[in-house]
Amino acid sequence: NNNINNNVNVNINNNASHQPPEEADAVINPTELFCRINSHDYLGALQTLRSHPLQSKIWISRRKSSSQMNEFAWKYLPLHLVCLQKRPPLELLMELLHCHAEGAATATPHDGNLPIHYVCESGCEDDRVISALLDAFPRSLEVKNDNGKTPLLVCHPKTRMVLMTVLKRRRKNLQVTGGTKHGSNPVGDAACSNGNNG
Repeated sequence: NNNINNNVNVNINNNASHQPPEEADAVINPTELFCRINSHDYLGALQTLRSHPLQSKIWISRRKSSSQMNEFAWKYLPLHLVCLQKRPPLELLMELLHCHAEGAATATPHDGNLPIHYVCESGCEDDRVISALLDAFPRSLEVKNDNGKTPLLVCHPKTRMVLMTVLKRRRKNLQVTGGTKHGSNPVGDAACSNGNNG
């Protein structure tokens, strides 16, 4: 069972008149969106997101213990949670990016991973997922997590093959369109500097 927390119950008060919190505890006050994602109810999660798009910006966390309330066992945005799956649901991922595109450039506080770190590590073979995350944050492959690893350096072999295909396609498109505004090529640069490392 890949659920983050098996004991979460859906108990949400979706009062539109209140500003949503910046963070919710996975056990004490989980968001409906988290509960749907956690139970792999991706259609329900998509419906929740469309009704309550601000839930895309709420961090879901677990503290280490009552005596260590300032320390996180983990803390994720909904986009991170979706990207932890080996087969991230594309429609839900795209809707999350639509609601909160900045999530693609946001690292988790407990390990410094971007969503694309998790996708690379999971063994995802959907090039559309990888392309969507790169479109949202083109320089994501250059970002190192708390262990000093870029997404390419934590990449599962299956995902690496897909990622290299995506990068070649993007690099070709950049060459056709004349590269970036300042003449640099972050996609190509990342592939050249990290692509052959294990």
